[in-house]
Amino acid sequence: MLRCRPCCLLLLLLSPFLHAAEPAAEVTWYYPDFPPTYIVTGPHKGEGLADKREAFILRSLGEFRHSRVMANTARVMQDMRQREICQSAMLKTPERETFMVFSEPVAELLPTGLIVSAERKAEIAPHLNPRGEVRLPELLKAGKLKVLMAAERSYGEHVDAALKLGRSKRSVEAFYAPDLFVSGLLKIVRQKKADAVVGYPIELIWAQQQFELPPDALLFLPIEGETQLLQSRVGCSRGPTGEAVVARVNELLRNGQLAEVAERAYLEWVPEANHAYYRQLRQASKRESAPTR
Repeated sequence: MLRCRPCCLLLLLLSPFLHAAEPAAEVTWYYPDFPPTYIVTGPHKGEGLADKREAFILRSLGEFRHSRVMANTARVMQDMRQREICQSAMLKTPERETFMVFSEPVAELLPTGLIVSAERKAEIAPHLNPRGEVRLPELLKAGKLKVLMAAERSYGEHVDAALKLGRSKRSVEAFYAPDLFVSGLLKIVRQKKADAVVGYPIELIWAQQQFELPPDALLFLPIEGETQLLQSRVGCSRGPTGEAVVARVNELLRNGQLAEVAERAYLEWVPEANHAYYRQLRQASKRESAPTR
């Protein structure tokens, strides 16, 4: 019979404690000042749609040590290549996949639409399809409304093509501003220089709060042909820590809790009139992604 020497026995007894004393891996989470996705100042600080889901992730991943750093998109992309960091609201692209690892979709978001003054609803009604989506090329060709777009911003292939045609007919005007949306809405609400602006529904809610507008003053209308939901994911630098974080986030998604937190946080920033339309697209997306037998 083999006998365990005293020193071996001591190591066996202490091994759980030695293992527990190993330092936890540190995860650095980058976040931009980009309301209402991330809100870093003011009365709604920490209440952005990504703020809330990130807080849930950090609480759930207690096996890691977490720190947060505010950084713009350019720095995020640079540092992703040079060190191990994560961000909780990223769009996956083939180019980013060369140096990043992504979770399964954490949230699905509505694409861009047309934000219009409620006073112009009757004029737009003939240009809506049965699902309430704007037939944008038709609307712009009619030339009854002036639509604003942020210069150099891409809204998707279908929308970009329609806007390009509209600019040639002077029914679309580009504006230059760092905020990409609020300046355009200001021209509608305060200056009465336009009738609509292209943007995301979450941008509408945020701007309404800044201008203290009643919730029914403006409408978000989805655009026909631009109905593919955007998939927001956790993205981390490729490496052992990033891969471990993404694996744990995927576990949280499979049990349904994180997806529920993310959807609830997102819908807080989507006009209530668009909730039913959003859920219709979600159901369609689930059917398309369901495995076939």
